[in-house]
Amino acid sequence: MPYKLSKRSKTNTLECHPDLQYIIKEALKVSFDKGLYDFGIIDGGRTLEEQKENVRTGASKTLKSRHLLQYSTNPGFYGDIPDFHTTQWSHAFDFMVYTNGKGRWEFPLYQTMWDEVWQPIGKEAGIKIEWGGNWKMKDGPHIQLKWSEYPVK
Repeated sequence: MPYKLSKRSKTNTLECHPDLQYIIKEALKVSFDKGLYDFGIIDGGRTLEEQKENVRTGASKTLKSRHLLQYSTNPGFYGDIPDFHTTQWSHAFDFMVYTNGKGRWEFPLYQTMWDEVWQPIGKEAGIKIEWGGNWKMKDGPHIQLKWSEYPVK
């Protein structure tokens, strides 16, 4: 049976831009079909107050986070829903890899998920995403829509 999202993961996913929701849904199938890892969406959208607290505690380095709930100017491929332009969306999510039911943080697991799951789904769907694992300050669990393709207002 394919992987499925927990209640918490579903709630976090619904905060995300519809194109990210599509990628997450597809990733469940692809990861299962390839015999890779189960995963959960541990963070979707954040308010400015939550982001400020994350910066204060060192959990984040910037107030200009793609996790911030904001209005999107690009509905993308899957934003054809009636309330798209009146809903604030997260343009990023963080995920956790699970092996044998246990959350894992080892970077190679996240590299595999990027190489084998997230990146191919994004390319195939034409959804421009980027991975925090490619940044100078590596953030393996982070996936976001590209700023240039998905600006906010």
